Parts: sequence; C-alpha cells; structure tokens
Amino acid sequence: FMGQRWADLKGDRQMLALLFETSPQGVVAEWLKRVKNPLEPELVGSGPVKERIKKGKEVDLAALPIVTHCSKDAGPFITAGIVTARDPETGVRYKESELREGLNVRKTWRNGMPPIIYLPHELSPLLSVLDDRVVRVSCMSTRPKSYCLEGVNMADVQAAIMYTEKDTVMRLACSFTVPRYHHGHWYHIWGTKGVVESNRAEKDKMRMWLADSTKETDNPEDMEWKYDPEELPEEAIGSGHGDADYFPAASFIESILKDTTPPMDVYTSVETAAPAIMASISAERNGTSLEVPDFRPGEKRKAGCEPDEDVPIVRPKHCDCFEVMP
Repeated sequence: FMGQRWADLKGDRQMLALLFETSPQGVVAEWLKRVKNPLEPELVGSGPVKERIKKGKEVDLAALPIVTHCSKDAGPFITAGIVTARDPETGVRYKESELREGLNVRKTWRNGMPPIIYLPHELSPLLSVLDDRVVRVSCMSTRPKSYCLEGVNMADVQAAIMYTEKDTVMRLACSFTVPRYHHGHWYHIWGTKGVVESNRAEKDKMRMWLADSTKETDNPEDMEWKYDPEELPEEAIGSGHGDADYFPAASFIESILKDTTPPMDVYTSVETAAPAIMASISAERNGTSLEVPDFRPGEKRKAGCEPDEDVPIVRPKHCDCFEVMP
C-alpha cells in the first residue's frame, strides 16, 4: 500500500481555526463538513516530492526522519497518528479503521507486539484511584498469530489476572484484532460498597449500584457523568486524547518550577508499565504467576541506585526493548 501519515493534527486549536477559516469553537463542525466532502488531489507529473523515488528493495522505512522517543524503544514510531492508504492497483483510498478488513497491507514493527503491553493505558487510572501497586500477575493468551487478520503475528486476546499490595484482584484483557461493537475501553469495578460500570458503547450510559441504597432494586442506576471541556484551561483545548494530554506536561513543568514531585513520577510510571511487561512474559510461560519487581527505594535499594549487576535480567521473547530487574 502507498499511504500518508500525519501526527499532531490537534496540536493547536487556534492554528486549526486559521487553517479552516473559522473560529476555534467552529473547528469540529468545519472539520466534519470537509471530511464528508473531500477534495480530490491534483496529480502532477513532477515536483520536489518526486525528486527521490525508491521502489521495491530500495525502500527503507528506517531512513524516514521519525523520532525514537526513548533508548529502549523497539524503534521510531509516530504516536496517535492518522493513516490513509491507497491500493496501488485499484486506486481506492482507505481509512486506518478500514485496514482491518483483510486488505493486503504492509506489516509494521507493531506486528507481533503482545496486546497486553498496552495495559498501562487502562491500569494507570485504576492504580491512581486505589493508591496501590501490582505485586503479582498471571496472563493467558491465544496463539501468537491472529485468527482474525491473516498475516498478523499477534495474539487476538490476552487476559491478565493481577494481585495488588493492598489485597485487590483485577482482571484486564486486551485485543487489537477481534471485531467488537464497543469503543475500545470498558471498566466494570466491584467494591465493598457497590459496583461501577463505564459505558459499553457510544450510545450506552455509565451505571452505578450501591449496597446501602434505599431503593429496593437489584438494577444499577444510569449515571450522567460527563467530561466537560469548558472547565479546562485554554491551553488544554486541542492537546490530544480528549484534551487530556495537557495535564501530564503541565504537572511535570510545575514540579520542575516548584521543585515538587509530579503525580506521575518515575516510580508510579514504572509501577504502571512493569505489570504489563511481566504479563507478556507470563503469557509466554502459559500463565505462570510472576512477581512484579518493587522499584521503590527500600532496604535492598537506595534512592538513585541501580540494581546489582548479578541480578538476572528477564526479557520478553517478542523484542529486546524491555529490561525487567527485580
């Protein structure tokens, strides 16, 4: 497939407003109008973009100027990018969401990554609410080759059972290939005083049931919880991920200016990521229960000190981009 990839489309709402010749408040409506009425590109025979053309074995994706964010990353990648692709034989263009329909697409470096590695996306808010950390994990997986998408070397489903330091049990599952009706993220939380459930689909509602409720019913109540962007700082608007990307950057900058500890410091970060890495290793070992290392300073490790050199390093088989040291 031939295609383009863009990133940071929502980097600045003021800039988008200038681009679309509208107000910041009218960006979404104008965007939707233009998406429904796209302009056909003008094809040209020559131009700067065609000065260097490589085909077949000459193509080297690693030569593209894409950043490698961290030293242990598997390679360069674009986060939260938007993809369009064109079939070179038919000329038909496809959106990223349509590429799962069995089309002959080119594999990328993510092909083969265990889906459970995505776990920190869901685990982070849970650990934040619980003020807890995962101490043991076991993960089961379908085969490391998709039943749903031909040629994709990725398990269709991986599910992890996790036990925390404060005696909480969590089950988290992840899939990128299985067709499903809901929008991707769903929580169902049991507590000592009730149950909370997020919406299963776009038109569904969140629900809550309280054990000490005065209502004589076993059915949960529909809740109208909303995320109100009007309460956000102006700088957060358009920052990405529902305007939430502003907050990690803002809290980190504030911690530097005020010499304080940010809400997501190096320890909370690794306590969010390590369970996912250990879960992928557990899946490779047919669900073997594994301890999650404690990276915080203590009797065995002083603040700022590296682990002992004689401690064995455990690596997932799928790549060499992670190092887990107890």
